[in-house]
Amino acid sequence: MMDKRGSIWRKWDLHVHTPDSIKQAYQSSANEDTWELFIRDLESLPEEFKIIGINDYIFLDGYKKVIDYKKSGRLANIDLLLPVIEFRIDKFTQKYQRINFHTIFSDELQPALIEEQFIAELKSKYKLAPGINGVFWDNLITRESLTELGGKIISSVPDEKKGDYESPLIEGFNNINVSLEHVCTALQKSCFKNKVLTAVGKTEWADYKWNDASIAEKKSVINSVDLVFISSENPAAFHKAKSKLSEEQVNDNLIDCSDAHTNSWQTNNKDRIGNSFTWIKADATFKGLKQILIEPDRVFVGETPPSVKRVRQNPTKYIDILEITKVPDSTMPEKWFEDFRIDLNHELVAIIGNKGNGKSAIADTVGLVGNSHNYDNFSFLDIKKFRSNRPYNRAACFTGELIWNSGTSDYKLLNDNPDVNIREKVKYIPQNFLESLCVNEDEGEFEQELKKVIFSHLTDSDKLNKGSLDELIDYQSEILIKESEGLISKLKIVNKDIQRLEIKKSSEYKNRIADLLKSKKEEKDAHLKNKPTEVKPPIEDETVQEQTKTVAEEIAKLREDADVTEKEISQLETEKKKLNEEVSDLVLIKDDLSLFVKEYNSLKSGRSKDLKKYAIDFDKVLSIKTNFKLVDDQIITRRGQLEKISNSLDENVEGSLANKKVSALERINELKEKLDAPSKKYQEYLSELALWTKKLSEIEGSDQVDGSLKYFTHELEYLQKTLDSELNHKSMQRFKLSCEIFDKKQDILKIYKDLFTPITMFIDEYGQLMSNYEIKLDASLKLENFESGFFNFVSRGSKGSFLGTEDGEIRLKEIISKYAFDSKEQVKKFQEELLENLKFDKRSDPPEERNVSDQLRQYQEPSDLYDYIFSLEFLTPYYLLKLDTKRLEELSPGERGALLLIFYLILDKDTIPLIIDQPEENLDNNSVYNILVHFIKEAKKRRQVVIVTHNPNLAVVCDAEQIICMSIDKKDGNKVSFESGAIENPSINNQIVEILEGTYPAFDNRTHKYNVTR
Repeated sequence: MMDKRGSIWRKWDLHVHTPDSIKQAYQSSANEDTWELFIRDLESLPEEFKIIGINDYIFLDGYKKVIDYKKSGRLANIDLLLPVIEFRIDKFTQKYQRINFHTIFSDELQPALIEEQFIAELKSKYKLAPGINGVFWDNLITRESLTELGGKIISSVPDEKKGDYESPLIEGFNNINVSLEHVCTALQKSCFKNKVLTAVGKTEWADYKWNDASIAEKKSVINSVDLVFISSENPAAFHKAKSKLSEEQVNDNLIDCSDAHTNSWQTNNKDRIGNSFTWIKADATFKGLKQILIEPDRVFVGETPPSVKRVRQNPTKYIDILEITKVPDSTMPEKWFEDFRIDLNHELVAIIGNKGNGKSAIADTVGLVGNSHNYDNFSFLDIKKFRSNRPYNRAACFTGELIWNSGTSDYKLLNDNPDVNIREKVKYIPQNFLESLCVNEDEGEFEQELKKVIFSHLTDSDKLNKGSLDELIDYQSEILIKESEGLISKLKIVNKDIQRLEIKKSSEYKNRIADLLKSKKEEKDAHLKNKPTEVKPPIEDETVQEQTKTVAEEIAKLREDADVTEKEISQLETEKKKLNEEVSDLVLIKDDLSLFVKEYNSLKSGRSKDLKKYAIDFDKVLSIKTNFKLVDDQIITRRGQLEKISNSLDENVEGSLANKKVSALERINELKEKLDAPSKKYQEYLSELALWTKKLSEIEGSDQVDGSLKYFTHELEYLQKTLDSELNHKSMQRFKLSCEIFDKKQDILKIYKDLFTPITMFIDEYGQLMSNYEIKLDASLKLENFESGFFNFVSRGSKGSFLGTEDGEIRLKEIISKYAFDSKEQVKKFQEELLENLKFDKRSDPPEERNVSDQLRQYQEPSDLYDYIFSLEFLTPYYLLKLDTKRLEELSPGERGALLLIFYLILDKDTIPLIIDQPEENLDNNSVYNILVHFIKEAKKRRQVVIVTHNPNLAVVCDAEQIICMSIDKKDGNKVSFESGAIENPSINNQIVEILEGTYPAFDNRTHKYNVTR
């Protein structure tokens, strides 16, 4: 039986004896004979049993009788009956048993021909087994002659031994054998060419003694046959026996058979009907059986083949039927898809045909009805082709329907578009889609498609309800990114401090401070020289003295009060400065706390619903208590104090200290006018002395008063003794923060690597298949756009290491090339070398010291450049994908196509049907073999795969389960038709050869494999 669905998994039992077999133990009943029970037993086999080998000793009587039953309408459940003849050959085991030899004939051979050309040929070649003494026999083989022989043998033994023997017929059969050479010679007749297979029994062969004399002969026996038969207790026993044959390096084409001699209900007997575990994926034909010699993976021994089990468990993901029907009211004169139906295999379907024969029409239709989102890339259902309105829209005249293994169906008018808001039921890769992704210079779309496949490889639990790989990575990185932002904020503060300290470290600053100190000293020296000349108090007569004394005392008192007021004013100004700083600090603290509360409220708003799903109250997990009044009260208090101080320092406020000071000075000036000349002169001296003393105090100042002598002295001492230590401390603090930022990026990398672990393990699993196209997938940090970012700050027109457009770029690239950026140590060394090149002009020998600020573009500050270098914003986590030694961006269009196909075929864990239109189009022949063949074979083990190809070689070497040969008859209204079946189907063979159009040299090496003949 040649199934249009091609090679299908069915159970094959090639070793079933009949009630006519010389040795058997079938039962009968009072109402029914043995044969009726036997046939009914075969009819009651589980539905997966489709092929039975009727295996009798020497004769075909049982096979002919079963065929008669089949012709009469019985055994409708059995698709194929094969004649099998079993012999005992002249090879003996250590227990003196002979090895069983089986010949499996094609059902195309008539029983009479087998009897005449084979059985009759051997009838005269049978010999008595060694050890039969006193018995002469040279008859042709018949049941009667075997019975006669058995009678003679039994008669020749003592009476007390006769009870140990079976019936004369069985004993006669047990004591004859034929040579293996005679059997092989008989099978070489032209009538049996390609229509017979041979097998030996594994159990008897295993007992064949291994020794130096027989080892070659023993191997020759098993290696000279096509198959090895065994009747196993269970699948485990079968696989153990097969492994043993493999270890012994002999023919391990082992087939499990029931070796049935009894009815199925006789469960105490292993050799009973139905006790076979062999499944074969092939046409139910003798040619289908022959395929397993070349494709041993078409055999499965066990309860259920994985692919069959997978379809049963996922019936909604396997297409059974594609139907295309013309709409009832269509008036279109062309035929196209009238009454069009294809039954699809559940593994690999190859749609072949010459160009313009409807291959892509089928792929597009499956993609459309399966809701593929790639409909913009359809080549047949396109506005310029089948959907064109000229002369009429053909697509509007047909509906497509997919009937799934579950019994459900989907259908669409061929003029409709898929709904992108609904999930895809098939993954369709149109030729245009693959080509546009590979040829497009923009890597974004290509990379996004790869990300989709990578994301599909994750389990649902790993996806965390996210819709894409980028979304998942962003979600898992969110906290790390916020922590990095916090570190960068601290880093910016440190860089501002470093910029300030570096300014002080510069020679210009040191020279300026030294010059200001010198100037201030000169100012002091000059001031000391300008001290008012001392004026002695005047000596007056008693009357004048008394009057002057009174005025002078009042002036002195006013002057004393003014000095006290001056000191109070100075204290208030110091207090005012302190209060202003405290108010600013408190306001900043409050702003930080308010920002924290705002972030907390944002976190609470976002996470409350998430926690509520698990019946958790957010406030019980995390809550904060605020009391900003405490801070506000402190601010209000200080602002009140500042207001009082401001009033006290305001000359215009009546009664304020400043007003008192002004009033006192005005009163002193009034009183001076009442003094005589000497007294006035003396008071003038006192006033000048007070001003001189105050000026001297201002010149000397303090460590905290900028511009004073003591300030410059202290600053110079700080520059000489403390600055380097403080700058080193800040630099270490900056490196520490940068390392912490790097650690956060590494933590993000770990998220990438954790997501890629299942994929890398999967790639490793298929390492041998990928030996020619090795895929490497890892996560790393890459330097992204650093050069352009760096020169956004640094001017290549300023003196320094990076002077010159080309020279500056070359130097930066040389620095970058030294480091791998995969460790904190490497990043730190990179940053240190950058700083070294910024602080010293490496173009000269020895290098000249340079100020960083002098090398920057206009409006840029050193701290801005430092923020860029140490925040590591140029280090971007990304996944490193390589094909062989090439990175993604280095791949040719063909290599990109190869990579995408590997991802679709192997890494894509989606189990919906995969349809690929002309996957070989952008690949060379070597890539077709090294990529497509291996990976398509792997993909079909996990999902239904449909490939559209104009190269039948691809379908052949991939061992497609179903070949669909498309054609369009343009003379008959563009009627689309097809022929479908397995590779081993002769008609399909012919179609393949016809499409190859004379390319026999490329196909000759597969002629034996697929029985293609010219």
